Amino acid sequence: MGGANNSRSRFEIVRQEHAQTASVRLCGEFDLAWAQEFQELSESLCANGPRRVVLDLRGLAFIDSSGLRSVLDLSKRSKEGGIDLTIVRGAPVVHEVFATTGLDGVLLMIEESPLPDP
Repeated sequence: MGGANNSRSRFEIVRQEHAQTASVRLCGEFDLAWAQEFQELSESLCANGPRRVVLDLRGLAFIDSSGLRSVLDLSKRSKEGGIDLTIVRGAPVVHEVFATTGLDGVLLMIEESPLPDP
């Protein structure tokens, strides 16, 4: 879904469907350049309703405040749509951002994905 070009940071979204579960793996650098694309994905996920979404952050090397905001928005949309959202923690540098802001205590975050790797 995502990709890279010279004017934007390297980022990729890998989406897979497993029965009534959508798996979304983020890779690269999640910053303002990609917030809109992620928002569109969030809207699509919540409108077309899998019962569960697993958001895997293990492939991220960086996340900024716009990336955090996007994850929070997905969490809010999921709750409103009755979708179970599980977030797989990213690398220490990424998880530190969630911990520093206190979001690791607000969002359901786990160590390992409950789904098979793509």
